[in-house]
Amino acid sequence: MRQGIGAGSHSESLADEPTPSVAGGSTLILLPTYDEIDNLRPLVAGILGALPAAHILVIDDTSPDGTGDLAEQLRCEHPGQVDVVHRPGKLGLGSAYLRGFQRALEAGYSRVVTMDADLSHAPRHLEALLLAAERADLVVGSRYIPGGCTVNWGIERKALSLMANVFARLALRLSVRDCTSGYRCYGVPLLRALDLDQIVADGYSFQIEMLWRSLAIGARVREVPIAFIERANGVSKISRDEIHKAVATVVGLRRMAAEEARGEPARQPTRFAASPAASPPHHGPELSILIVSYDTADLLEECLGSIFEHPPEVPFEVIVVDNGSPDDSAERVRRSFPRVRLLELPHNVGFARANNVALREAYGRALLLLNSDTRVFAGSLDGMLQALHANPSVGVVGCKQLDRERQLQLTWGRFPSFFNEVMRKVLHWRLRIDGMQVREYLDRKYHASSRVDWVSGSCLLARREAIEEAGLLDENIFLYFEDIDWCRRIQQCGWGIQYEPGVRIIHYGGESAKRHLIDALVAYRRSQFYFCRKYFGRAALLVLKALVGVKSLLASIRHGAGWLAAGSDREARFRSYCMLLTLKKILQTLFESVPQGPPAATVLGRQSEPMESLEPAVAEAREAR
Repeated sequence: MRQGIGAGSHSESLADEPTPSVAGGSTLILLPTYDEIDNLRPLVAGILGALPAAHILVIDDTSPDGTGDLAEQLRCEHPGQVDVVHRPGKLGLGSAYLRGFQRALEAGYSRVVTMDADLSHAPRHLEALLLAAERADLVVGSRYIPGGCTVNWGIERKALSLMANVFARLALRLSVRDCTSGYRCYGVPLLRALDLDQIVADGYSFQIEMLWRSLAIGARVREVPIAFIERANGVSKISRDEIHKAVATVVGLRRMAAEEARGEPARQPTRFAASPAASPPHHGPELSILIVSYDTADLLEECLGSIFEHPPEVPFEVIVVDNGSPDDSAERVRRSFPRVRLLELPHNVGFARANNVALREAYGRALLLLNSDTRVFAGSLDGMLQALHANPSVGVVGCKQLDRERQLQLTWGRFPSFFNEVMRKVLHWRLRIDGMQVREYLDRKYHASSRVDWVSGSCLLARREAIEEAGLLDENIFLYFEDIDWCRRIQQCGWGIQYEPGVRIIHYGGESAKRHLIDALVAYRRSQFYFCRKYFGRAALLVLKALVGVKSLLASIRHGAGWLAAGSDREARFRSYCMLLTLKKILQTLFESVPQGPPAATVLGRQSEPMESLEPAVAEAREAR
């Protein structure tokens, strides 16, 4: 354990070590170097070209090739913008960054950017990192989110990097996709809040430990896509010894996390630097409750009745979007709940698009998506709001949902992998364990507030700021998967997703889908194909379609034989006919084109011109207001 930032048995000399006078909002860029004489000059030129006002600190470990001397030349060429720290030997990447953090804290900088000095981190991405840093405490330049990539990497290097990231994410339960990236922007308030004396990693695993410790104290971490370019000059510093040390570091952090969890099971990270001035004054209701209803009149009445029977203690509004229901849902709302703002759509536009209509019209600071087949208890709404307000780094809160028999529903989880999606939802492979045992195990495991990757859209409370950053629900998804996709995008913007088991509601589950089962099953496959294409790529989509096609063909043969064997049993023939019709429609979806990206209308806020087909309902609601 270090005794101080940058402390150790070695002495350091700081060239002319003046403390620069910096204005608020200034940025310090740290460049640890060892034998980078061919890369340093073009890198410095690129940085100052991208950020003319930036300050650069080169931390050289007495490079044999003369990199330190070149850094001195650059300091003379760019006085006041380039500075150099000379260290007496190769002391490691982690200690170099800690030395730079110390300089930033002493000099009053507001942001610190860390970069590799081998030109693998392109300066053109600096603007994106700093822009994202305005709404995050730590920004990670990521190779492994949409838009990110690696250039000129061999298969072995790609495999090594991916395995390292998967190992770190699984072992430490990290939500960030690129845990080992060194291209980062730290807010100085985060560096002040972290106990840097406790950092144990010194090599490339330093990046993993800094990320883990930042998330542990509630920092908002955001990823932006970058292109990582393999170095053209010099030799990579990654060795087998570094890999072994990284594995040991992750194992040590995992053990540390387990010890902390045993000592304080209900421990919740607190936001370290929430400034009251960061939130603009809010005029209007604190909570907007948004309910999309399709052909569930009785359940909708029960849901609204429970809300007004157990209202939150804060000002709130309720918006119901009737999604072209064939029943009398809209009339019942008008008659029985005059406080509710009702938007009637001419036809069923899908769950995501209908919710977006409500989101654009809502005024609340917090926005609750609530299914029409739910029922809230006393304190349910206040409990979710309290969980959201108590954790400023949390963007979405979900709660415990129970079915009719008061049994736990699985309405939260980890982001699905392609393998799990195929095994569980196509091949229907399951562990041979009774479902009740699984639910009891998960209920015990998630007995306290927990960070997860997604919560169900049947009861999802979102912070307005998180929606403004991530955008609205993806309208390419008609039904199913929209909540997982939304949580994923919110999480990628640096917000946490929290499951709150202390808050409960009743969720009957799938009541609208049961009335339109064939359409729901077909919509599920369409959404699954789109989700697969969006997150796993075109090759994965082709594999998924092939498996669904083979499964559907085999099922068609089986149900066709059942239809023939049913003889005069009209009920059995009808069941087989319905299955064959469903399978036919699913097979037709295999030949439909799958959209490649989200639609343009994903911004929170009232549109100057609503969607044409929905304009009368939206305009009527605005006039009523």
